[in-house]
Amino acid sequence: SSVANHPDVLSTIAKNVHVHRRNISHLSEDSITLDPRSDGSSGAEKPLTIPVDVLVYCTGWSAKSALFPAHEAGGMGLSVPLKDADPQTQAHWQQLEKAADPLILAQFPMLKYPPAYRKLEPRETPFRLYKAMAPPADDTHSIVFLGKMVVGNNFRTAEAQALWAVAYLHGRIRDLPTRVQREQEVAETVAWDRRRYLNKGELGSWFYYDVVDYADMLYEHLGLSSHRQKGLVGDLMEPCFAADLGAIGDEYKQKHRI
Repeated sequence: SSVANHPDVLSTIAKNVHVHRRNISHLSEDSITLDPRSDGSSGAEKPLTIPVDVLVYCTGWSAKSALFPAHEAGGMGLSVPLKDADPQTQAHWQQLEKAADPLILAQFPMLKYPPAYRKLEPRETPFRLYKAMAPPADDTHSIVFLGKMVVGNNFRTAEAQALWAVAYLHGRIRDLPTRVQREQEVAETVAWDRRRYLNKGELGSWFYYDVVDYADMLYEHLGLSSHRQKGLVGDLMEPCFAADLGAIGDEYKQKHRI
Protein backbone atom coordinates (compact mmCIF):
# COMPACT_ATOMS: atom_id res chain seq x y z
CA SER A 1 0.00 0.00 0.00
CA SER A 2 3.09 2.24 -0.01
CA VAL A 3 2.49 3.72 3.43
CA ALA A 4 6.21 3.89 4.17
CA ASN A 5 7.38 7.37 5.06
CA HIS A 6 10.08 7.60 2.39
CA PRO A 7 9.70 9.77 -0.73
CA ASP A 8 11.67 7.36 -2.94
CA VAL A 9 9.96 4.13 -1.89
CA LEU A 10 8.05 3.53 -5.14
CA SER A 11 10.93 4.42 -7.44
CA THR A 12 13.29 2.23 -5.41
CA ILE A 13 10.94 -0.74 -5.68
CA ALA A 14 10.34 -0.16 -9.40
CA LYS A 15 14.06 -0.18 -10.19
CA ASN A 16 15.23 -2.95 -7.87
CA VAL A 17 12.39 -5.43 -7.29
CA HIS A 18 11.66 -8.19 -9.80
CA VAL A 19 8.37 -10.07 -9.47
CA HIS A 20 8.12 -13.76 -10.43
CA ARG A 21 4.64 -15.27 -10.53
CA ARG A 22 5.65 -18.91 -10.23
CA ASN A 23 5.45 -21.53 -7.53
CA ILE A 24 8.62 -22.69 -5.83
CA SER A 25 9.85 -25.99 -7.20
CA HIS A 26 12.55 -26.52 -4.59
CA LEU A 27 15.13 -24.78 -2.43
CA SER A 28 18.86 -25.31 -2.17
CA GLU A 29 21.43 -23.91 0.20
CA ASP A 30 21.89 -20.68 -1.75
CA SER A 31 19.12 -20.56 -4.37
CA ILE A 32 15.42 -20.90 -5.15
CA THR A 33 14.20 -22.82 -8.20
CA LEU A 34 10.84 -21.78 -9.66
CA ASP A 35 8.54 -24.09 -11.57
CA PRO A 36 7.74 -22.66 -15.07
CA ARG A 37 4.47 -24.62 -15.29
CA SER A 38 2.91 -22.66 -12.41
CA ASP A 39 2.58 -19.40 -14.38
CA GLY A 40 0.35 -20.87 -17.09
CA SER A 41 3.09 -21.60 -19.62
CA SER A 42 3.28 -24.81 -21.61
CA GLY A 43 6.14 -26.16 -19.56
CA ALA A 44 8.59 -25.88 -22.44
CA GLU A 45 10.57 -23.28 -20.51
CA LYS A 46 13.30 -24.43 -18.19
CA PRO A 47 13.03 -24.02 -14.42
CA LEU A 48 14.36 -20.67 -13.21
CA THR A 49 17.01 -20.78 -10.49
CA ILE A 50 17.60 -17.54 -8.57
CA PRO A 51 20.60 -17.03 -6.24
CA VAL A 52 19.48 -15.81 -2.81
CA ASP A 53 21.02 -14.55 0.41
CA VAL A 54 17.85 -14.40 2.50
CA LEU A 55 14.45 -16.08 2.17
CA VAL A 56 11.49 -14.33 3.82
CA TYR A 57 8.39 -16.51 4.21
CA CYS A 58 5.22 -14.39 3.93
CA THR A 59 2.92 -17.12 5.12
CA GLY A 60 -0.01 -15.04 6.29
CA TRP A 61 -1.38 -14.79 9.81
CA SER A 62 -3.66 -16.96 11.91
CA ALA A 63 -5.22 -16.07 15.24
CA LYS A 64 -4.66 -19.60 16.49
CA SER A 65 -1.40 -20.67 18.11
CA ALA A 66 0.08 -24.02 17.10
CA LEU A 67 2.73 -23.86 19.84
CA PHE A 68 0.49 -24.58 22.82
CA PRO A 69 -2.53 -26.80 23.48
CA ALA A 70 -5.79 -24.90 23.76
CA HIS A 71 -6.03 -24.96 27.56
CA GLU A 72 -2.53 -23.51 27.93
CA ALA A 73 -2.99 -20.96 25.14
CA GLY A 74 -6.28 -19.73 26.60
CA GLY A 75 -4.76 -19.48 30.07
CA MET A 76 -1.99 -17.25 28.70
CA GLY A 77 -4.42 -14.92 26.96
CA LEU A 78 -4.09 -16.23 23.41
CA SER A 79 -7.10 -16.71 21.18
CA VAL A 80 -8.49 -20.25 21.02
CA PRO A 81 -11.58 -21.77 19.36
CA LEU A 82 -14.61 -21.27 21.60
CA LYS A 83 -15.29 -25.00 21.56
CA ASP A 84 -11.87 -25.59 23.15
CA ALA A 85 -12.01 -22.77 25.70
CA ASP A 86 -11.87 -23.68 29.38
CA PRO A 87 -15.38 -22.90 30.80
CA GLN A 88 -14.05 -21.58 34.10
CA THR A 89 -11.52 -19.27 32.43
CA GLN A 90 -14.14 -18.09 29.96
CA ALA A 91 -16.66 -17.34 32.72
CA HIS A 92 -14.03 -15.36 34.64
CA TRP A 93 -13.23 -13.16 31.66
CA GLN A 94 -16.83 -12.70 30.60
CA GLN A 95 -17.63 -11.36 34.06
CA LEU A 96 -14.73 -8.90 33.87
CA GLU A 97 -15.64 -7.78 30.34
CA LYS A 98 -19.29 -7.31 31.27
CA ALA A 99 -18.22 -5.03 34.12
CA ALA A 100 -15.81 -3.16 31.82
CA ASP A 101 -18.36 -2.39 29.10
CA PRO A 102 -20.27 0.39 30.97
CA LEU A 103 -16.95 1.98 31.92
CA ILE A 104 -16.01 2.19 28.23
CA LEU A 105 -19.40 3.62 27.29
CA ALA A 106 -19.13 6.22 30.04
CA GLN A 107 -15.76 7.33 28.66
CA PHE A 108 -16.76 7.05 24.99
CA PRO A 109 -20.56 7.56 24.86
CA MET A 110 -20.58 7.72 21.04
CA LEU A 111 -19.69 4.01 20.93
CA LYS A 112 -23.09 3.19 22.41
CA TYR A 113 -24.73 3.97 19.05
CA PRO A 114 -22.89 2.09 16.28
CA PRO A 115 -24.01 2.19 12.65
CA ALA A 116 -26.27 -0.58 11.43
CA TYR A 117 -24.28 -3.77 10.79
CA ARG A 118 -24.76 -7.52 10.66
CA LYS A 119 -23.37 -8.93 13.87
CA LEU A 120 -21.41 -12.14 13.43
CA GLU A 121 -21.10 -14.67 16.20
CA PRO A 122 -17.44 -15.11 17.20
CA ARG A 123 -15.81 -18.51 16.83
CA GLU A 124 -12.72 -17.78 18.91
CA THR A 125 -12.04 -16.22 22.27
CA PRO A 126 -10.48 -12.75 22.09
CA PHE A 127 -6.82 -12.12 22.75
CA ARG A 128 -6.48 -11.17 26.41
CA LEU A 129 -2.91 -9.93 26.66
CA TYR A 130 -1.66 -7.10 28.85
CA LYS A 131 -0.55 -4.25 26.56
CA ALA A 132 -1.45 -6.70 23.74
CA MET A 133 1.69 -8.71 24.57
CA ALA A 134 1.98 -10.23 28.04
CA PRO A 135 -0.16 -12.92 29.72
CA PRO A 136 -1.91 -11.01 32.52
CA ALA A 137 -1.67 -14.00 34.89
CA ASP A 138 2.12 -14.36 34.47
CA ASP A 139 3.87 -12.89 37.51
CA THR A 140 7.27 -14.21 36.39
CA HIS A 141 7.43 -11.84 33.37
CA SER A 142 9.00 -14.63 31.34
CA ILE A 143 7.07 -14.66 28.06
CA VAL A 144 5.55 -12.19 25.60
CA PHE A 145 3.74 -12.54 22.28
CA LEU A 146 4.56 -9.87 19.73
CA GLY A 147 2.50 -8.90 16.71
CA LYS A 148 -0.75 -10.43 17.95
CA MET A 149 -2.75 -7.47 16.68
CA VAL A 150 -4.04 -5.93 13.46
CA VAL A 151 -2.77 -2.40 12.78
CA GLY A 152 -2.34 -0.03 9.85
CA ASN A 153 1.42 0.36 10.26
CA ASN A 154 3.27 -2.68 11.57
CA PHE A 155 6.65 -0.95 11.56
CA ARG A 156 5.75 1.60 14.23
CA THR A 157 4.05 -1.04 16.34
CA ALA A 158 6.91 -3.52 16.01
CA GLU A 159 9.43 -0.90 17.17
CA ALA A 160 7.37 0.00 20.23
CA GLN A 161 6.49 -3.58 21.13
CA ALA A 162 10.08 -4.78 20.82
CA LEU A 163 11.37 -2.13 23.23
CA TRP A 164 8.55 -2.65 25.72
CA ALA A 165 9.05 -6.42 25.59
CA VAL A 166 12.79 -6.09 26.30
CA ALA A 167 12.07 -3.87 29.30
CA TYR A 168 9.35 -6.22 30.55
CA LEU A 169 11.47 -9.38 30.26
CA HIS A 170 14.45 -7.67 31.93
CA GLY A 171 12.32 -6.43 34.83
CA ARG A 172 12.89 -2.76 33.98
CA ILE A 173 9.22 -1.72 34.17
CA ARG A 174 8.90 -0.78 37.81
CA ASP A 175 5.29 0.38 37.88
CA LEU A 176 3.60 -2.79 36.68
CA PRO A 177 0.11 -3.07 38.17
CA THR A 178 -1.08 -6.06 40.15
CA ARG A 179 -2.52 -9.11 38.43
CA VAL A 180 -6.06 -7.97 39.27
CA GLN A 181 -5.35 -4.54 37.78
CA ARG A 182 -3.77 -6.08 34.67
CA GLU A 183 -6.80 -8.28 34.13
CA GLN A 184 -9.12 -5.30 34.53
CA GLU A 185 -7.13 -3.31 31.94
CA VAL A 186 -7.24 -6.26 29.53
CA ALA A 187 -11.01 -6.61 30.01
CA GLU A 188 -11.48 -2.90 29.31
CA THR A 189 -9.35 -3.20 26.17
CA VAL A 190 -11.47 -6.09 24.89
CA ALA A 191 -14.72 -4.24 25.70
CA TRP A 192 -13.42 -1.10 23.96
CA ASP A 193 -12.29 -3.08 20.91
CA ARG A 194 -15.70 -4.70 20.52
CA ARG A 195 -17.44 -1.34 20.72
CA ARG A 196 -15.04 0.53 18.45
CA TYR A 197 -14.51 -2.10 15.74
CA LEU A 198 -17.69 -4.22 16.09
CA ASN A 199 -17.19 -7.64 14.43
CA LYS A 200 -13.49 -6.97 13.82
CA GLY A 201 -13.05 -6.12 17.48
CA GLU A 202 -14.37 -9.44 18.74
CA LEU A 203 -10.80 -10.80 18.72
CA GLY A 204 -9.68 -7.99 21.03
CA SER A 205 -6.67 -7.37 18.78
CA TRP A 206 -7.94 -4.86 16.20
CA PHE A 207 -6.15 -1.51 16.60
CA TYR A 208 -6.16 -0.48 12.95
CA TYR A 209 -6.67 3.26 13.42
CA ASP A 210 -4.96 3.49 16.79
CA VAL A 211 -1.34 2.75 15.90
CA VAL A 212 0.11 6.06 17.09
CA ASP A 213 -1.87 6.09 20.32
CA TYR A 214 -0.88 2.50 21.06
CA ALA A 215 2.83 3.15 20.44
CA ASP A 216 2.72 6.36 22.50
CA MET A 217 1.11 4.43 25.36
CA LEU A 218 3.97 1.91 25.39
CA TYR A 219 6.65 4.60 25.27
CA GLU A 220 4.92 6.53 28.06
CA HIS A 221 4.85 3.33 30.14
CA LEU A 222 8.62 3.06 29.59
CA GLY A 223 9.10 6.69 30.62
CA LEU A 224 10.36 7.70 27.16
CA SER A 225 9.51 10.98 25.47
CA SER A 226 12.16 11.81 22.82
CA HIS A 227 9.60 11.09 20.07
CA ARG A 228 7.37 13.90 21.34
CA GLN A 229 9.39 17.06 20.78
CA LYS A 230 6.93 19.10 18.72
CA GLY A 231 5.21 20.88 21.58
CA LEU A 232 1.66 20.37 22.82
CA VAL A 233 -0.02 21.52 19.60
CA GLY A 234 2.53 19.82 17.36
CA ASP A 235 2.19 16.46 19.11
CA LEU A 236 -1.56 16.70 18.68
CA MET A 237 -1.82 18.05 15.13
CA GLU A 238 1.36 17.32 13.16
CA PRO A 239 1.94 14.03 11.29
CA CYS A 240 4.12 11.28 12.76
CA PHE A 241 7.18 10.07 10.87
CA ALA A 242 9.55 7.16 11.31
CA ALA A 243 12.32 9.68 12.02
CA ASP A 244 10.48 10.74 15.19
CA LEU A 245 11.59 7.46 16.77
CA GLY A 246 15.25 7.93 15.88
CA ALA A 247 16.39 8.68 19.42
CA ILE A 248 14.14 6.25 21.28
CA GLY A 249 16.74 3.46 21.52
CA ASP A 250 19.47 5.77 22.82
CA GLU A 251 17.04 7.35 25.28
CA TYR A 252 16.16 3.89 26.62
CA LYS A 253 19.84 2.92 26.98
CA GLN A 254 20.67 6.17 28.75
CA LYS A 255 17.71 5.78 31.09
CA HIS A 256 18.86 2.32 32.16
CA ARG A 257 22.61 2.99 31.84
CA ILE A 258 23.12 0.25 29.29
